[in-house]
Amino acid sequence: MVEEIARGWMSISGVINTHFIAAYMISRHGTEEQKQRLLPKMATGEVRGAFSMSEPELGSDVAAIRTKAVRDGDEYVINGQKMWLTNGGSSNLIALLVRTNEGADSPYKNMTAFLVEKPTGFGEVSPGLTIPGKIAKMGYKGVDTTEAVFDDYRIGADAILGGETGKGFLPDDGRHRGRPGECRRPRLRHRHPRV
Repeated sequence: MVEEIARGWMSISGVINTHFIAAYMISRHGTEEQKQRLLPKMATGEVRGAFSMSEPELGSDVAAIRTKAVRDGDEYVINGQKMWLTNGGSSNLIALLVRTNEGADSPYKNMTAFLVEKPTGFGEVSPGLTIPGKIAKMGYKGVDTTEAVFDDYRIGADAILGGETGKGFLPDDGRHRGRPGECRRPRLRHRHPRV
């Protein structure tokens, strides 16, 4: 489906594809409560998803992620900067990969995915969360691509994808295929033949 949409307009396929990634993550790895609450709204478009893994100067080196979530009682405090969020300003849900430092020997087992619900728009959209504005690009302008800056942003532990920390990147079977990214690359591949 993504490939056929990209045949007509690459930007629309990007908008939809990124939303699909967030929905896929919830359907595959979310808690039952997360699935029941979010997926019906994602299907109707009431909730629009974004996906955030990249950071400035890191490229695709997921092991080097610096954005951290530190536990504080029943909440986590997130600090860091994310880059290249497709749907960053227009979304009201971000699937966010951060470091939680579980004490594991592998950097991938020290990562957690959070489901960040936010208002649409730019500027400080929630206390501690700023979407500065659209990133200027040479092409692919039909989709809003942004940064996300977290400055002592507080979020409940119930927003952890799947309810468990340390499982943001590796699935339970331990094979090296990123939970947040496991469907990202194949979907990107389907868009490129149409460019």
